[in-house]
Amino acid sequence: MDIGSVVGTGTQTEILPPGANPMGQLGKEDFLKLLLTQLQNQDPFKPLENQDMIAQLAQFSTLELQQRMADGFDSSAESDYLLGQLLNNTMATTMIGKGVRVAADSFRFAGSNVEEIGYQLDGNATDVSLTIYDSNNLPVRTVAGLDGGEGYHKWEWDGRNDAGKSVNPGTYTFQVTASNGADNEIGASEMLIGTVRGIRYVNGNAMVLLGDSEVGMGNVQEVFEP
Repeated sequence: MDIGSVVGTGTQTEILPPGANPMGQLGKEDFLKLLLTQLQNQDPFKPLENQDMIAQLAQFSTLELQQRMADGFDSSAESDYLLGQLLNNTMATTMIGKGVRVAADSFRFAGSNVEEIGYQLDGNATDVSLTIYDSNNLPVRTVAGLDGGEGYHKWEWDGRNDAGKSVNPGTYTFQVTASNGADNEIGASEMLIGTVRGIRYVNGNAMVLLGDSEVGMGNVQEVFEP
């Protein structure tokens, strides 16, 4: 049995023996077992030649080096992730008291606050409308004729429905639609706008407290002086 045919060299297809590990890779212990088996079962009249032994030991050394490199990469990637998370969480605290725009299409309404709803248009629009939905996905408030210029816009919701009555506290979603005079749809992105009142950590990740809502740090699009 030729070890080279099992491990594979260059661009040869890797062929694994029965019982190989689930990752489909031959470990150093497997390699040594195969080499020992080869020595035990070799033809005594045709012993393993020195050059073959050297070649297979070289393959073993290469395998060992690759395994160490792979372990090093995994450790390095994990360290980079933890470092990045630490820096991200540390920077998050500097946002307290700052104004932010965050990509979000839902918010928590406490019952008395004014919600600052924002949107961004990819182009100029002549018809812009916004609809707010309750937790059952039923529309509670629809407004039309909003600002249609390209860029960022803000609209404040006082917590009232289309009949002018205050809605119950809860989680609400909203959607912005826009089009121009030719009835061509204009890209619109929903967002929340407000002042960061604090940072909360969930499973090691920073969450931005915005009004009565909280959003992931990764959703923050812009930070500015309120």
